[in-house]
Amino acid sequence: MAVTHQSQIRKLVYMEAPILDKRIYDFPAFSPQGESLVWHFSFFVAGNQLAEKLITGHEKLFLSHFIKEHATNKDAFTPELLDIYAKSYAKPHTLNASFEYYRALNQSVTENVELSKTPLNMPVLAIGGGGHGGMGQFQVDQMKEYATHVEGQVLPNCGHWLPEECSAELNPLVVKFLNN
Repeated sequence: MAVTHQSQIRKLVYMEAPILDKRIYDFPAFSPQGESLVWHFSFFVAGNQLAEKLITGHEKLFLSHFIKEHATNKDAFTPELLDIYAKSYAKPHTLNASFEYYRALNQSVTENVELSKTPLNMPVLAIGGGGHGGMGQFQVDQMKEYATHVEGQVLPNCGHWLPEECSAELNPLVVKFLNN
C-alpha cells in the first residue's frame, strides 16, 4: 500500500512483519528446537476454517501460547492483558478476519513482485525485535531491498510484540524518527 500511495506518506515506520515476497516459502514450519516461529502460517490457511474451529472457545489458551512463544519479555503479557485479547478474539468473525491476512499470502506475494519494481522513496524506520520471536536484523535488511532511505533498529531484548514488550525503547525511537 505504501508503494501505491507514496505521495500521501511522508514517513513510514515498519516493524516485525516480513514483506511478503517469495522468501516466505522458505520459512521453516519446524526447527531443530521444535516449534518454528512461523508454524502458524500454514495452520491459519488450512481449509474449511480449521483454525477458527479449533480455537473458538479456547481463545485465551491459544493466544497465551501464541503470544508467549513469540515473546522475549513474557512478563509483559499479564493475565489481565491476555484476558483483554481473548475477549476481543472471541467476538464473532474476529478470528476469521485475522486469519484472512494469512490466507491471502499467495496473492500478496504475487502482487508484491510487481510492486517491488517501484522502491519506496520516503524515509523508513525498520525495527526488528532482536530477542526470541523477533525478526531481528532480517527486518532491517529486507526493508533495504524495497526502500531507498532506511534507518534500521534492532531492539535486543524484545521479541515480536514490540509495543507490549519494550515500549520504553520503542516509543522514543518512533517519536524521534517522526519528528525529524
